[in-house]
Amino acid sequence: MFADIEQGKPTALGYAVGKSPLGPFTYRGILIDNDGCDPSSWNNHGSLECFHGQWYVFYHRSSRNTKVFRRLCIEPITVNEDGSIDEVKMTSQGPGEPFGPGEVIMGYQACGLKGNLYIDAVEEEGASQERLSHILEGDEAVFRYVKSDSGFKKILVRAVGSGKITVLFDQKPIGEAVITEGRQSGGELREAAGEYELTLRFGHTEGLEIESLILE
Repeated sequence: MFADIEQGKPTALGYAVGKSPLGPFTYRGILIDNDGCDPSSWNNHGSLECFHGQWYVFYHRSSRNTKVFRRLCIEPITVNEDGSIDEVKMTSQGPGEPFGPGEVIMGYQACGLKGNLYIDAVEEEGASQERLSHILEGDEAVFRYVKSDSGFKKILVRAVGSGKITVLFDQKPIGEAVITEGRQSGGELREAAGEYELTLRFGHTEGLEIESLILE
């Protein structure tokens, strides 16, 4: 396994197979690509491990808008009959189940960031915590995945600052929330039961930082 440049940058984790640790090796493809996890996403390294019959890829994502700050991440993978491994997407849940109604989703669990925003550390009451910060109009944060057996009716956002948030499921707008100096208005959603990729798309912002969110 190695940092793979097949998709343009060494953000992908590629793999090759051989009958001996000394080779020769045959290139088989990409396991996961962390491109888009951070404005400064760069390389990727990791490993594979089988636990209770399930294989996992361990990898890292860049964070805090720097190549040198990294987050340890895990995703389940499938090893096929022919030994090939399907490429998987980055998720917010890792090896867990999709986030359900009432479950707290932390801002730092965003697995895809588009634009200027990034996960950063803030000092508050003598303690350090991480939030989605440096948010500008047009930025997007992606969370994979959310799931409900009864549908989604509302989003509750814990934040500081101000800004407009459009909520999208699988890139379809389903509602809006407005944060004014940390207080939310709106947030009603209209979506049926199912599993979705959640995206927060930001409008005009003033010092907006996302600490967490809950779907109901």
